[in-house]
Amino acid sequence: MGRTLTFIPTFMYRWILLGTMLAGGLSGYTQSPCHMTLSGVVTDALTGEALAFAQVFLHERSQGYVTDSAGRYRISGICPGHITLTCHHLGGAEQVVELDLYRDTALAIMLAHRESQLADVTIRQVRGPSFTQAAARLEGHELTRHQGESLGNMLEAVPGVTALRTGSSIVKPVIHGLHSNRLVILNNGIRQEGQQWGSEHAPEIDPFIATRLTVLKGASAVRYGAGAMAGVILVEPAPLPDSTGLGGEWTVAGASNGRMGISSGRLEGRLAALPLAWRVQGTFKQGGNLQAPGYYLENTGIRENNYSLTLGYHTARRGMEVYYSQFRTRLGILSPAHTGSIRDLEAAIARTIPLGADTVDFTYALRRPYQEVSHHLLKWSGYLRSDRLGSLRTTYAFQQNLRLEYDKHRPRGTDATGADLPELNFLLFTHTLETTWDKTYRGWSLTAGAAGLYQNNQLDGRPFIPNFVVIGGESFVIAYGVREKWSWEAGIRYDYRWLNSAREERGVDIYQVRTYQSLSGTLGLHRHLSRDLRITLNAGTAWRPPHVNELFSDGVHHGAAAYERGDSTLLPEQALMIQAALLWQRPRFSAELTPYLNVFSNFIYLQPDGLEVTIRGTFPAFQYSQTPALLTGADLSLGWQILPSLRYKTKASWLYAQNLGTQTPLALMPANRMSHNLTWTWPGVGSMTDTYLGLGMTAVAAQRRFPADQDLLNPPDGYTLLDAEAGTSLHWRAYCLRIALTGQNLLNTTYRDYLNRFRYFADEPGRNLSLRLTLML
Repeated sequence: MGRTLTFIPTFMYRWILLGTMLAGGLSGYTQSPCHMTLSGVVTDALTGEALAFAQVFLHERSQGYVTDSAGRYRISGICPGHITLTCHHLGGAEQVVELDLYRDTALAIMLAHRESQLADVTIRQVRGPSFTQAAARLEGHELTRHQGESLGNMLEAVPGVTALRTGSSIVKPVIHGLHSNRLVILNNGIRQEGQQWGSEHAPEIDPFIATRLTVLKGASAVRYGAGAMAGVILVEPAPLPDSTGLGGEWTVAGASNGRMGISSGRLEGRLAALPLAWRVQGTFKQGGNLQAPGYYLENTGIRENNYSLTLGYHTARRGMEVYYSQFRTRLGILSPAHTGSIRDLEAAIARTIPLGADTVDFTYALRRPYQEVSHHLLKWSGYLRSDRLGSLRTTYAFQQNLRLEYDKHRPRGTDATGADLPELNFLLFTHTLETTWDKTYRGWSLTAGAAGLYQNNQLDGRPFIPNFVVIGGESFVIAYGVREKWSWEAGIRYDYRWLNSAREERGVDIYQVRTYQSLSGTLGLHRHLSRDLRITLNAGTAWRPPHVNELFSDGVHHGAAAYERGDSTLLPEQALMIQAALLWQRPRFSAELTPYLNVFSNFIYLQPDGLEVTIRGTFPAFQYSQTPALLTGADLSLGWQILPSLRYKTKASWLYAQNLGTQTPLALMPANRMSHNLTWTWPGVGSMTDTYLGLGMTAVAAQRRFPADQDLLNPPDGYTLLDAEAGTSLHWRAYCLRIALTGQNLLNTTYRDYLNRFRYFADEPGRNLSLRLTLML
């Protein structure tokens, strides 16, 4: 009996019981199965003015609606599921909007008011931050199919995005070969500030807070600041509800590999008497030892407990919102990655499977080495809108990031309660304040902003990096314009950073003050070549100052099981980044090609540097170095609607990375890859809708471009993985139950990935089957 319950751990039954009680308690709030309401406002995309008497046509009803004098529309009594709207205005172009509707939703539609300004386009939501920059989104069904995975794993569904792994549970996204300090992640509009500079420092974000993940590929430094070189990832929650009543959803999921269980819920509502809306959200996750084909990966479990709270006051002219979130996790680190002598390390690398793996069994217990990470985010934002003066928004945010790292061996001591002290204790405080102003007038718009930063990092434990304080200031201006079939944007930004680091050497405190400043610029163009074909071109400069770990690291980085050395002479990175996109959209066929070229004058990278013997063991050594570099490549995605119910998608990514100083390849760059996906969908039958069956294949080539004689082990062979998925939605009264079954690495293929720092010691996880149930209210 005990073994039959291991697919979903016993701790999840508390959540199942709670969710059942919650669902039962809400049943009285809704009566009819077709009770959804869609409302919003239709505005001119160029001037921002409301469009009265615009027509909104709902295809599923074959019925049209007209906006009022303020541009507002409201459609009630909609059945849940996928809907399609067509919106147009006298003398304007049409917009086709597709979305999945399972609760009352507010949708703003921006319409090109003149036929000569913009050709017809299909949108999923309101226009993104940049219309000349390559962007990809995960939302709707595509997003829900990946729920339960880490943020890094979810984003691998986007062409050009790969994952940097440390073992099996620590995953961070990589865009075009760049990651960490070269990639900005916005968590509910706030730049995520954490100890993100290590390969094993995954983003401290709960993906369940998001209803949309947007990836902006390419230089985004002008809008998002220093470090936005690879691009930007936007983790975007849904807007707070604008209609009264209660809504929400609850998800439970179980996975066979690691016997992982996940429970996540969201409840939200709006007051009837005041324009106040609220949301409560939480996630609990636990998994044990993952399993490679033939053996368990020792100490690879995970525990995670997150929640968030939102309260907002919104009107057409003014509003404010308060948001708080806590992310807390404990991650096991693969035990065989920590060795003793040089001979032990060499033997571990030479083995096909880790020493003692045949005696390792499944367990949820987490032992040394492991990490404990917590992240707190508090955000306040407010806005004022004026037809004459434009919009003004101010945002303040406070973040606290605590990271504790425990190595495999004897602890360095205990605290007053007798608990082990971590070998590394990082505590980072960040305060940010930003004000932006937007104004739209006669075919062009202007965005200007200024921001300030104060950051304080404190380190306790064995020496690794110094304590530091960073003070920064920045300002930017971005202009947008449209003329006939052309669209353009241009911007400029100034950044200033003051860094004060403090470390102790032989009982003497040593302080170093450094200042950095730079200008960044961008220019983008968008052109409709025909009704089906459009092209964009974006060029910009980007920069980032070297981080403290790149300047001063000198010690064992336990989470990565590596010895890292900094270089205090490093200069700021400077880059020229050019990216184009060619998009072709037909009723049954679509294609997008995105080539890019990134030229760095002072590229900072970790260079393998042999072995380092310490009292804590023997570790691979890495040295931070700097060189001129070239990174170029292309992303390709194709879609073909073979039959009304059968669709084929493929995507491919190619990258060429060269050290221009030595004329050798750069190390630790993603290998070229391609994936294929075939999805069969069925029309709704009775209460069952959105039924699908999918089959996917991912092929990753061996990395043949690497610096010879620098790494401990040459890159592994390429590999091919087979995946499958199936799902459906069941409707009963006001509820919708989504059921999804996925299978990863179905053939239980044995392989190792070049971007996994623990590939020296063990294989990647094997077959994984997962079941996910989502109840939408």
